[in-house]
Amino acid sequence: MSPDIEWHIGDGSEQETIVKTQSKPPSRLRKFLIGAMIVLGVGLSVIYSRRPESPQLAQPTAVPTDTPEPLPPLAPAIEREARALASGDMDTFLAMQDPADTQWRQDRLTAFSVWGTPRNDTELFTILDSGIIQPNRAWADVIQYRDGQYFREMRFYRVDNDDWVRTHPDLSDSFWGDEQTAQTAHFDLVYREHDADQARFVADQLEASYAQVCDELGCPEDPATPRLLKLVMLPEFDNLIPGRRQGFGQGYGGQGFSRGFGLGMGQYFTVTLPSPSLAGLYYRTLDTGEPGQNAQIDSYFNRFILSQIMYLASGGFDRWGSNRDGFTFVTAVSNWERTRRGDQFTDRRSFNPDILNSQKPLSLDALWSWSSVAQQQRLLASSEASALIKFIDEQYGADTVLRFFRGLRYAQSLPHLIEITGLPYSEFESKWEDWLKQYRNANG
Repeated sequence: MSPDIEWHIGDGSEQETIVKTQSKPPSRLRKFLIGAMIVLGVGLSVIYSRRPESPQLAQPTAVPTDTPEPLPPLAPAIEREARALASGDMDTFLAMQDPADTQWRQDRLTAFSVWGTPRNDTELFTILDSGIIQPNRAWADVIQYRDGQYFREMRFYRVDNDDWVRTHPDLSDSFWGDEQTAQTAHFDLVYREHDADQARFVADQLEASYAQVCDELGCPEDPATPRLLKLVMLPEFDNLIPGRRQGFGQGYGGQGFSRGFGLGMGQYFTVTLPSPSLAGLYYRTLDTGEPGQNAQIDSYFNRFILSQIMYLASGGFDRWGSNRDGFTFVTAVSNWERTRRGDQFTDRRSFNPDILNSQKPLSLDALWSWSSVAQQQRLLASSEASALIKFIDEQYGADTVLRFFRGLRYAQSLPHLIEITGLPYSEFESKWEDWLKQYRNANG
């Protein structure tokens, strides 16, 4: 029997019957059809439940809007500049310089020279290392044949019109790395991480010059001798451009800035130098296996280190701290040694013919006793002391000058010093007066 179906409106006793129906008994055919439909529905349900799930569609990856454009290869630009330098092609070289930096272009043009080519073209240059500084700058550690040697320097480039142009150095800490320190036998070093190998190269060359000079001067073997200098080699200058000479001596031109108590006090001395990677270094071969002749490093030594060595070698603070008599000859011999080493630098205490010829000479005793010389005559005394060293060199030879210098540690007066040197004082004085008179007559 099928159930009765009634629709009611209202609730409780007030319900009203709207429709009341009673189904007729279903036929046998209808029962069969209903059963078949139930079986079919169950089968489809089972089949669908066993069907694998459809894979999820991958979500599209958002394309960043600031993706950098592909950069052109750097090596062809480096080769183009290298060949322009080698052959002296100024037009090509100038076209390689950053057009957005007028001062850079002018400085590079001023410093331009022909570097020359080696016998074998494959040995013209090598890129030792390189890298990209996002978004459009690059650097390269390049060594190239130059005037019979191989010059290594850090070069910087910028993309301009889909090609690389040479541009000013990146001086940021992010490129050069952390500040580091090291020590050698006589120097404290301060440099950036990217400059570590080159900074040690400079220090090693200065130590070699130190050993050579001490061998000549007879430096005392004193293990307690303090380090002479702190060498600060940081890429922090505003004018790291070849040929420019600005500020307080920083730059590529063989200068440096020194500060400290200096020669007279014999205290700690600090010299600030350019980054050696930017200033450049010379090697004998393309593989950087052997150091070359580095006139710039020689200049650093002559100007900032030599006088300190000579101060210590002639007695140091123990000698000159209590009595400065004879000290003017330390300066005079220092200038003589610098000239002998090929340094063209001239200071106010070097041999000055104009001063020497325009004033009446001082006596030898006055040259020894610096404290007795009037302030207005001290330039004359310094110039005359340098003239005396020139006289000893011409009359007796360089070895006698060195013996004269070594005797400064012990001498109590100039006659005493001349005797320590191995010369009769009366003869020495007579020859000096004759030499000075002839010089003044010839140059007066």
